[in-house]
Amino acid sequence: HEIYLSIILIGFIALTVVSFISRKIHEKSRQLNFINLQMQKVSSDAQALEEKRRNIKLIEDLTEAKDTGLYILLELHKIVPQDIELTNFDFENKKGLTLKGTSATMAGVFKFVGVLDKSNYFTNSKVKFVKKRATAEGLTDFEIFCPLKNEGARK
Repeated sequence: HEIYLSIILIGFIALTVVSFISRKIHEKSRQLNFINLQMQKVSSDAQALEEKRRNIKLIEDLTEAKDTGLYILLELHKIVPQDIELTNFDFENKKGLTLKGTSATMAGVFKFVGVLDKSNYFTNSKVKFVKKRATAEGLTDFEIFCPLKNEGARK
């Protein structure tokens, strides 16, 4: 009779331990599911924020980059004299700009080089060639290479 009572008591203790462990496992599983759900929500929000951060960084870089072609074209528009007509320009990123064009006079070409060097973007501009046309118009063709100033050297 005592053996049966001992077996029932041991069974009851074992059932209690198994029930306790099962409840703990179920609770941890529920917490893990909750955490995973929260991580999915945060992850999607984080991806959206990261995309917005990248877009803001791109816009900041574009607004701070004063040596982009657009700013250089704007500068050229401001400083090219009336007697100079630009027919071609080749922008070599971070190096310089090659300008081709015509002028009413040869002196106008060299005056233009001085104007270029006084700008905030160019330094030590060099005339590659100047040639007076043999036509009745008397125009002068030219090619000038304008190295870009370093960002720190700009005003």
